[in-house]
Amino acid sequence: KGDWKDNYYHGKGILRTGYGEEVYSGHFAKGLFHGMGTFKKENGDRYQGSWERGKPHGHMKIEWVETENTFSGMMRSGLYHGKGKMTFGGGLGYYDGEWERNRPHGQGARVYSNGTRYVGTFSDGEVHGEGIMFYVNGDQYIGAFHRGHLSGRGVMKYLRGDTYDGKFLNGFPYGEGKYSYADGSYYEGEYKSKKVLKATLDEVPICNGKRNGF
Repeated sequence: KGDWKDNYYHGKGILRTGYGEEVYSGHFAKGLFHGMGTFKKENGDRYQGSWERGKPHGHMKIEWVETENTFSGMMRSGLYHGKGKMTFGGGLGYYDGEWERNRPHGQGARVYSNGTRYVGTFSDGEVHGEGIMFYVNGDQYIGAFHRGHLSGRGVMKYLRGDTYDGKFLNGFPYGEGKYSYADGSYYEGEYKSKKVLKATLDEVPICNGKRNGF
């Protein structure tokens, strides 16, 4: 139902498919969704926003019935690309920030289901680069991350008043660092543990946060 041109849906119209449960209402170009429109799928999922050649392109709002997830933001050729917010159903938190080809990439914020919050850089869907992690227990980490782990230079501030300032590897202090206690005392030196692989005799790090393995 709507406008036609050269035997194509073209212009404004309404398209019902199947048994009429899937409905698109909006603009068409040469038979494809193109321009502003709303598409409701048979299962109740809803896409509302800008389309180009049959795919979401531009600003789009999406609601998924089964997962209760919602997305509001920019898309390119059917993929999340640009700034957008994905809210996860069931109390699983949200991601709000930059996307690239369906993955968090660039600056963003992620709130997890347990209340822990990260603000900083993402790469290919993972926490990666510089950022701040606010833990639900009140601890706070400021520094470098590598593929989701505390790795590189950083500062961990504990709720109890202690502070560690130094290097991390795979989530643990590793390398040069200073641990300052709330009472004013401190340890400054190395956090390094290693083991020797029997097969190759190579030394590999053991990331356990202990001072020189003790």
